Amino acid sequence: MRNGVARVPLAPVRASSQAHQLCLLNVGDGPVEVLGSGGVPALRITGAHQESGWSVLGAIVQRTMRANGAPARWIGLPGVVVLLTGSIGLALVLTTRAWGKDGWRPSRGTWVAVAAVAAMHGAAWSVLTPPFEVPDEWTHFQYADYVADHGELPNGRDRTALVAPDQALAMQALGANGIPGHPSFRPPWSGRSSTAIRSALADAPRSPVPDGSTSSTGQPPLYFAVAGAVDAIAPGNVLDRIAQVRLVGVLALAALALGAMALARRLVPGRPEWAVTAGLLAGLVPLVAFMAGGVTPDIPMLALATWTTSAALGFVESPVWRRGLVLGLLGVALVLVKLTALALAPGLVLLVLLAIGIAISRGWPAGSTGGMLGLAAGFVGPLVVYAVWCAVSDRSMIPGSLVSIARAETAPGTTTSGPMEFLSLTWQLYLPRMPWMDDLVQGFGLRDIWIDGFVGRYGWLDYGLPGWVGDVLPLFWLGLVVLGIRGLWILIRRRQRELPRLRQVKRTVVGVAFVLLLAGVLVTVARADYTAYITGNARFQQARYLMLAVPAAIALVVVAIRGTPVRARPYVAVTLVGVAALHTVASILATVGRYYV
Repeated sequence: MRNGVARVPLAPVRASSQAHQLCLLNVGDGPVEVLGSGGVPALRITGAHQESGWSVLGAIVQRTMRANGAPARWIGLPGVVVLLTGSIGLALVLTTRAWGKDGWRPSRGTWVAVAAVAAMHGAAWSVLTPPFEVPDEWTHFQYADYVADHGELPNGRDRTALVAPDQALAMQALGANGIPGHPSFRPPWSGRSSTAIRSALADAPRSPVPDGSTSSTGQPPLYFAVAGAVDAIAPGNVLDRIAQVRLVGVLALAALALGAMALARRLVPGRPEWAVTAGLLAGLVPLVAFMAGGVTPDIPMLALATWTTSAALGFVESPVWRRGLVLGLLGVALVLVKLTALALAPGLVLLVLLAIGIAISRGWPAGSTGGMLGLAAGFVGPLVVYAVWCAVSDRSMIPGSLVSIARAETAPGTTTSGPMEFLSLTWQLYLPRMPWMDDLVQGFGLRDIWIDGFVGRYGWLDYGLPGWVGDVLPLFWLGLVVLGIRGLWILIRRRQRELPRLRQVKRTVVGVAFVLLLAGVLVTVARADYTAYITGNARFQQARYLMLAVPAAIALVVVAIRGTPVRARPYVAVTLVGVAALHTVASILATVGRYYV
């Protein structure tokens, strides 16, 4: 025993069908940690005296403050508590103020406060979640790192290496290849391990970053260009740079909350308290904040989805050139962040067609032509830049991943039953399987994949919340859906007849557009999952893939408030925000237990 670390040499054991047992006895008073390969804590043995709850808490706080050696890690669990308390407290204050008196109007400070709620929430997750524990984070950072190192887009031509030497060393030291999928494994958390990792990374070469082929190589470059720019100027080792690139996701979460607020205001212009509630709920979803705490294009895509939908509704109201230009820029940015965003195209195109139809019915008002030209210019201009960058990088504008999904090519030795099999799989993903259907989705997709996923499956789907939470929380969501159905009934049966004919048509088409936004996401995920099924690849059965339906979710919140009795609306709004806050607190505690206990 030296410096509290005992190194016991063990003879190698060959793999066999027989179990091998190792007996360790701690005769001291203090706890002893047994470290596995790479310094990953594998076992903790208490001493002769039982540890108190406070001593365990103190150890957890120390682990969160020294693990991995990232620049923001020094704030540890106390900083996470401060960020989370500030986020939830501010959200509750905003909700009560917005609903506390009639005639309330938001100020600029209200928008800043809503963004602060989301940013603090995302920052708490970013600090707490170890590097490479957000799905595909290592591939996303590799892409951004390649852009930062070469100034070009990757093609995946290097077959000898996937990531830069310093990233490979960091992944090995942190157990990034062993911890995901193994809930009993923990990242290195001792002070000695953290010092050793930082010392090794200080001498690790940052470049060259190889042109390795990963699951992210075929994605569009907009997010990775921004992340690569941050990576290029960020000081420190690779873990320091990852922590700083993660800030892009935190800021995107704030933009998502503001976009949700803007979209809700487009839907109900005279109800600012409804918009504040929608923005706060968007910023407090724990699964979204967990993803925002990593290096991923998913949250920027969600933020752009809300702002693009809001801009499309604004274009319907007044198709002038400024609104057309903004809509075009947002629309092309949405596609250039992640290809999955193409799922929203049918709904957004319908809104543009609605704007054109209304302009024609009004005799093509002045400014309509400029609006259409601005829309075209805003959309085509960035595509030209993208085409030039692809040409310089010797890369196709249409990634092979999109082609493979469109063709749904089967792997050798596999068969497919064609469209009927795809329809059957789509049905089983979201609805109960019928007796005559083949078993293409394990379990009940709606419950076992999507509801359980949004209740809480974090990391690489290797930890989550207790089962009883999955039984209780969906009841609140069901109540929201019931109120939404009642709200739709009120809009259709009571209010629709009171409106002029043109406004009736407009409201109906907008409703259809939101249905298409949701349906596009559902069908796109099903198509990707079907392609993975027939090719033998990893299935697309994760709740995070449905986060793109955020515009439809915001519309649900709006119609649910509409369906709530007037006197009950403040209580329902506070309940929704409060439940979201409790949900994220429980998720944070589960994350602490997953990585630091």
